Amino acid sequence: KRKKKKKSTENNNNNNKSRMPPWWNKFEQYHNELEARAVDDQPLFICPIMKTIMLDPVVLSETGNTFERNAIEMWLSESNLDPQTSETLTEEPTLVPNRSLARQIRNWCEDTARTMSAEYESDSGSQVILTKSHVFVDASNILINPPRPLSDKILIDFLRACGRDVVEAHVAGSRSLQRQPWLSAKYKIHHDNRRGPERFVDDVLIAQALATAQKSFDPPRLLVLCTGDGNLNQGRTNFPVVVQTVLASRSWEVELITWRVKMNKCYYKFQKHYPDRFFIRFLEDVLDDDEPATAPR
Repeated sequence: KRKKKKKSTENNNNNNKSRMPPWWNKFEQYHNELEARAVDDQPLFICPIMKTIMLDPVVLSETGNTFERNAIEMWLSESNLDPQTSETLTEEPTLVPNRSLARQIRNWCEDTARTMSAEYESDSGSQVILTKSHVFVDASNILINPPRPLSDKILIDFLRACGRDVVEAHVAGSRSLQRQPWLSAKYKIHHDNRRGPERFVDDVLIAQALATAQKSFDPPRLLVLCTGDGNLNQGRTNFPVVVQTVLASRSWEVELITWRVKMNKCYYKFQKHYPDRFFIRFLEDVLDDDEPATAPR
């Protein structure tokens, strides 16, 4: 009986490559170097059993240690000890997805692979093909009363540093929007100059995003939406409708860039239903602690 279980687990392990997430397969030529860099720079991303980057990290609830799902499942089929601490486990240990770590691993791998692509391009003179991206920034949601200091320039630099091939870029905001940094970065600005509450600023950005979403592309492109706003917009079209419309087409993937504490929970349902095409990147996880103070607003 034990041998049968082992054989089944080994077969599952052999099929692991076919179950790798699409985002990881995109960087296949960089897998070895990514793992080598992770060992030195991000040791918490490495599975204690397999000694490779975790793509589906899970927490062993009884001890709180994290492992690659396939690796720990295979281990537990043969042992009742925690592979990291040798602590004796209960008969049926529980594995809990470590989604926060999974997001951090993906973000780091994508950014590092793009950096390596740029390095190889510089060294060899060859052309590196990056995902063509369309960026839409709700500046008021991200920059007004942020949970951590953040200026227009720092946000622009972060969006640029992600290494995307940006073919379209829009930003919407109020009178407090600092125009010059956005203009210099070639963003099309949509803003409300009037004093008091903003009026229809979101509607303009949403209309631009929906117009872009009607286009079809092969290979798929990336729509980057920088907001946490998920309200119904007083019955008018809103950002969640944009996301749903974009994901209805196989021509698109969506990346939501937002503050964790300001994000509407409705976006988690997209993450659940479209795990390979909808991604959330929290600014709290990617910005340095010593960012310059945000400008007064």
